[in-house]
Amino acid sequence: MITLERFQNLLVGKSQHPGTPNLLGSLRYFLRNGGPDPEWYDSISDFSTLVLDNAKSNSVGEDEVQIFLQSCPFLHEPHSIIGKMHLSLNGTMQSHPFMESILSERISEQYAKWDAYTLQLPVIQAWKNRKNHFQQLLEKLGGEGGLVLNLGNESGIEIAEFYRCHPESKVLCTYIDHCPQSIDQIKRQCETFRNKVNAVAVSPLEYKTLQTYHLVWSSFVLDRLNDVDLVALLRKSSRWLKPGGMAVFCFTSRPCPEGKDFLELFGNLSIREWDAEELIRLSQQAGFKRNKIKLEKSPCGMNLILKLRNVF
Repeated sequence: MITLERFQNLLVGKSQHPGTPNLLGSLRYFLRNGGPDPEWYDSISDFSTLVLDNAKSNSVGEDEVQIFLQSCPFLHEPHSIIGKMHLSLNGTMQSHPFMESILSERISEQYAKWDAYTLQLPVIQAWKNRKNHFQQLLEKLGGEGGLVLNLGNESGIEIAEFYRCHPESKVLCTYIDHCPQSIDQIKRQCETFRNKVNAVAVSPLEYKTLQTYHLVWSSFVLDRLNDVDLVALLRKSSRWLKPGGMAVFCFTSRPCPEGKDFLELFGNLSIREWDAEELIRLSQQAGFKRNKIKLEKSPCGMNLILKLRNVF
C-alpha cells in the first residue's frame, strides 16, 4: 500500500506548487485527528485541487491516487457523508445513498469533522437549496393538489417535510430511481404518507407511463447526464406533462461552486457544469420552443433552474 510519505514524495517531486509539503503534512494531521478544524478548511481544498491537477497532467498516476485513497479510512465506511458518496458512486456499496445525510444535515459521531467540512462546502449548500425550491413549487400547486413526478432523487426528505407542514395537501408524488436501495429509503421516509407517495425502482430514461403530471421535477440526476441522454429525457418529460404542466430541473452552474475538487477526489463524484446557452440549445433539440423555455439562477447564484412548459 502506498504510504502518505510516498505520496508526498511523488507530489513534491513532480509538482511546481511551493506549498505541497505543507499540504501533505496537513492531510497527515487531519487523518490522525479525525478530520479538519475550520481553520484548516482551505488546506483540504488546496490539497484536492493539487492532486487532481497532477493526475490530469499525468504527473501522478491514477493508480497511485487510488492506492492513496485506500489509506483514508473515512472513505471506506458508510458513516461519513463523503464515505457514503465514495462507496455508492464507485459501485462497492449501493445500499448507502448519501443524499439523505446531506439534506438532513446528519453528522456522524465518528467522522463529525469530515461531515462538518463536507456540509459547509458551497456546492453542497447549493444542492440543499434545491430542496427549498421544490417545496415552494409544491405549495404553488395549491389546495386542489396535483400529480408530481420526481426523477432520480434518492431521498424522500423534501416531500415528507412538505406533508408534515401541509397535512391536508392533496399533492400525490411518484418517485422513480434506478437504485432499489434508494427506493426502499424513500418508502421508509414516507411511510406515514404512503397513500400519497409511490416509489418505483426504474431508471428515468426507461420509465414508461400513460399518466401525466402537473409537475415533473429533478434535483440531481440531470447533472450527471451526457447531451444525448439529457435530450432524450427532456423529450420524454414533454410527454409526461399535463396541458399547462411544467418540468423543473436543477443543474450546477458554471463555474461550479467551491468544493467540486474535494467531491471529485474523495467522493468519486463527477460534477458537470452547465451554462444557460447550452441548456436552451439542448431543450430546443428535445422539441421545446424557445417561448416554452425559461432559465433562472437560484438566489444563491449556484444553481441553474430550467423550467419547461408543455409543448402542446
